Amino acid sequence: MIVDIAEIRAQLATLKAEVGSKAEVSFTVGLDSHSAYVYLAPEGILGKRRLIEHGNSFEECFEKVTTRWRECAESCRAETVKKMALAIIRLTAELGECSDAALRAEFDSTEVSRYGQEACELANKMAANGPFKIVATAGDNTGEN
Repeated sequence: MIVDIAEIRAQLATLKAEVGSKAEVSFTVGLDSHSAYVYLAPEGILGKRRLIEHGNSFEECFEKVTTRWRECAESCRAETVKKMALAIIRLTAELGECSDAALRAEFDSTEVSRYGQEACELANKMAANGPFKIVATAGDNTGEN
């Protein structure tokens, strides 16, 4: 059983390194039963995903949240790649090229290194779908005509 705060911090840091530098990871213990939990926000505290796993020990909480992270890691990666691809297209349109420095205004250097090549490939596929147009549809978005 881990009771050393340094060991807990080390395991949380390892998980954060796996998830990404924006991730927020913490372990909380309360006085009520089952009030121990590990909290993981992969995109940071302002991101939309939150993984919270309760348990009776750090190990139990940590194992649960790590398992859940690994189940959703692929969808998080795909979402980041898509956002980066759109940013590459936009930055290229605005600046004439997309530099790593410009991308780092929106993504951290780890993400740029990790996903940059894949995002470029996706951006090329997305941009190849042009010329773009807006197709008129009947009615408005409220469902009423």
